Amino acid sequence: MAEHKVHSRIDELFNSFLGLGTRGTGEYKVHLAALDLEVPVSTNVSYSDDGYQTDLNEYCNNFAIRQGAMSMSKLPSSAQGCCDVAFTADRRRAWVRLFYLKQASPELDTHVRAHEETHFLHAIGKLDYLSQVMNQRVGLSLDFKKVQEYYAGDALLEKRREIIAELGGIFGVHQLYGFDSARNIGLMMRNRYIGTAWQIYESTLRRSREKARNFK
Repeated sequence: MAEHKVHSRIDELFNSFLGLGTRGTGEYKVHLAALDLEVPVSTNVSYSDDGYQTDLNEYCNNFAIRQGAMSMSKLPSSAQGCCDVAFTADRRRAWVRLFYLKQASPELDTHVRAHEETHFLHAIGKLDYLSQVMNQRVGLSLDFKKVQEYYAGDALLEKRREIIAELGGIFGVHQLYGFDSARNIGLMMRNRYIGTAWQIYESTLRRSREKARNFK
């Protein structure tokens, strides 16, 4: 059985995914349900949304055992979802699975799922697709490259990765349930990164709309 290694550090895998993309024999379309976004993905990358699970670490471990994983990531107890990645030993093929815990409301469900889908887009270098629909659907002109540049460096790897995912999570709620619901998510949830992400989202949205009005 092919050896796999399970990771959760999306930025660390970014270049590997781009490499897989250049070696692929073709592409197929993946629909990300929470973001309502379709993206092309290399045939060397297999994607699946495995839905709700009752125990994230148990599910992750059981999958790794079935696939003959060399090692696996331990999720923190506060984790509500996971974008999990496994590579073959020669790193010529990857498997990506999303899974998550059922939340107390549809808005929270959407936030968690869109957050994990954004991790996937980040990993495969397709954040520009998300930028386009943000602009088209809610008038948000967000340049993810600037976010990555601002939080550049290995010391900020986790912060950069999570803030980007939170921006996608907030947008998922905004487009489906409206601005007030997105603001509630941004202000009421308690984690290390969503407050910063909400400040970026809200201020960028305000500037984007002011700029659009000035062009009229």
